[in-house]
Amino acid sequence: MEESQFQNLSLRIKHTPASLTRRYVLALSLIALLTVVGQILMQYSFSTQDLDSNTINLAGRQRMLCTAISKDALAVLAAPDPSIRRQALTKLRDHLGVWVRTHEGLLKGDRELRLSGRNSPEIMRLFDRLESSRSEVVAQAEALLASADRDPSDHATPRRVMRLLRVSDEAISWIDRIVGRYALEARQRLNRAKTISVILAATILLVLCLEVLVIFRPAVGTLSRYISELAASTEQMHELSIRDGLTGLYNRRYFDQLLAAEWQRAVREKQPLSLIMFDVDYFKLFNDTYGHQAGDEVLARIAGTARDTLRRPADVVARYGGEEFIALLPGTDLGGAAFLAEKVRAEVETLAIEHPSSRAAPMVTVSLGVAAIRPTPEDRSSQLLRQVDEAMYEAKRRGRNRVDTAPSS
Repeated sequence: MEESQFQNLSLRIKHTPASLTRRYVLALSLIALLTVVGQILMQYSFSTQDLDSNTINLAGRQRMLCTAISKDALAVLAAPDPSIRRQALTKLRDHLGVWVRTHEGLLKGDRELRLSGRNSPEIMRLFDRLESSRSEVVAQAEALLASADRDPSDHATPRRVMRLLRVSDEAISWIDRIVGRYALEARQRLNRAKTISVILAATILLVLCLEVLVIFRPAVGTLSRYISELAASTEQMHELSIRDGLTGLYNRRYFDQLLAAEWQRAVREKQPLSLIMFDVDYFKLFNDTYGHQAGDEVLARIAGTARDTLRRPADVVARYGGEEFIALLPGTDLGGAAFLAEKVRAEVETLAIEHPSSRAAPMVTVSLGVAAIRPTPEDRSSQLLRQVDEAMYEAKRRGRNRVDTAPSS
């Protein structure tokens, strides 16, 4: 009997190290699996956030393109001579082409524009509601182009332009809802990824604690490293959600949040608030000449120049969509903002990036609009955005590579 008990004890002692090793290997394997899953999730989240930011930027640009189509149609109607009329028709044709292509990309996907075409049922419902007004804008614009080619004095032109203006307002309203829905779903995906990351971190923490309690192995170092990496990854994910992937500037969604906050502060403190909006002159021609990769490099350099020029702690520079940028200058009046805008224009010109296709200068240039306001509780930030947009288009209309200011509010 004693011999049998001794043998059993010997067997237990003999197999205990193997059992502990198996448990240790199992625990480490589980930690490794969870870590790999976490990293895959992080990479997927980064990729998704980048695609979401691009989709939101391009969807937001659709609003500006629709406005540009309306302005081009008015320019065709009001053109004093055939030369200006032809220029307006060319702009209308170009803006309409980009608008239609981007719409198709948002619906069906476009590899070059980095659009997946994977939309939720709610977004597809909004696109269905947009379709009637969008189709009417396209139809009226194409009819205007066709009639202008055949007969510049076509008496139906004013009627087509007025119809286009009416339906474009409805289209813009639906586009705004689509952009808002894209932004909402992007935030929801980000929040889900953060929740899963926290669950993974908690699971790994539990496994590590069990490993320490069961087999007395130190796991503090592993835990500390993972928590640090998780914190860094979470911060990186947050940065990616508010930054434009190409330029490193804030994206449009985050800029709108900053503008709302600064607007409320300016109202409380009765301080001025200025905006500078600018885009690259004849950027489409630059892309056609040098390719989209060279165009991306130009956007990145201009973004860096604007960021270095507007470097006060409170100043914010963001990519507003496509080749368009916007700067928020709290506590700056119209004169100060115009001075800074001219400085940005000159610094971009100093880059001396060749652009032989430009009709403004032999190098890459920008056209800038400036608007300022000392807001009251009755004012709305949309007023200032509309003013700075109109000022920028006035700079483009008056020859580009210049700064134009909106009337002081």
